[in-house]
Amino acid sequence: MKILKVVDFSEWNIIAYQALHLAIELKKKGDAVSVLCPQGSRLYAECIKNQIFVNYLDFLFKFGVIKDKDYDIIHFYGSKSFSNLTYKFAGKDRKIVFSHMKFLNKNVSKFKGIARYVDKFIVPSQSFYDNLREIAIAEKKIFIIPPAIKLTRWESAMRVKSMMFMARPYQIISVSMDKSLKEQTFFLKIAKRIMEVFPEDVLFTLLGNTSASLRDIAREMEVSSKINILANRKDVPELMAIAHVFVKTTFIDSLSLSVIEAQASGVPCIIPRLKGLSDFTLDGKNGILVEPGNINSYANAIIKILKDSKLTSEISKFAFDYIDNNMATDISANLLSSVYEDVLSN
Repeated sequence: MKILKVVDFSEWNIIAYQALHLAIELKKKGDAVSVLCPQGSRLYAECIKNQIFVNYLDFLFKFGVIKDKDYDIIHFYGSKSFSNLTYKFAGKDRKIVFSHMKFLNKNVSKFKGIARYVDKFIVPSQSFYDNLREIAIAEKKIFIIPPAIKLTRWESAMRVKSMMFMARPYQIISVSMDKSLKEQTFFLKIAKRIMEVFPEDVLFTLLGNTSASLRDIAREMEVSSKINILANRKDVPELMAIAHVFVKTTFIDSLSLSVIEAQASGVPCIIPRLKGLSDFTLDGKNGILVEPGNINSYANAIIKILKDSKLTSEISKFAFDYIDNNMATDISANLLSSVYEDVLSN
């Protein structure tokens, strides 16, 4: 098969991650895979690094003008800037697949408009499936493939987990790029509550947004001495290796690559009961589900993990096994290949 994967945004997130790593796996299987994305984006650089043919997304493509017309399938990973014309003309004499990985809100009407040109929608979970069914996308046009993750480095973190769980101080990690700082401030409030129970034996790490305002908030709350506020780093697997708990503090329905990475590292995760995020978590088995925005709910779950070593070990193993059995890149690539073959045969 000759496949073109299209990403029309520059940020590096779970969607761009899927486009890259599934392209790598499909290439291993013998497919001719190309990527079209903004020049200067991390995805563009990662494609070059991994020897995936990549070209920059030019203005003409927004009108469905494709330089190389010899593609069997064009796979769109979300859409920020494309119109109905893009899909109409890009899909002429070829099949269109669309990965739907952000919940619909204001752009429902636009999404309905492109549905007629899409042969198959790929969704990561039942919540996203239901989201499309709510706007009358036909069942036969939707297929569920869980988010993929390349396990190599995260599996290494898992191997040392049993030993690291015995180490002190307890290490509690969260990741957020929230520009409003709402998520990060909530994490600081949780930290303050945990410090009341473990005044000496706990440290917190907050990755992502390193705003000076956030550091000021930490000082005002008198938790700055126990908080490491760090920018995005290349040694995240090493940080996950020493983590006792991972905490996700978002308030919105969404997916999170950092949660999947933490679970792949065997870190017990505290996850809010939100669509998308909680779809892959069996409460008390591979993580603990809590009420969004409820400090007591979060604090009680974290304390439970820190005090119950048997539960910690069980969640750690179950979390890794779940990811390994359901989200490894080769598994997702095989499922995606079956979708491609299906739309081509029809």
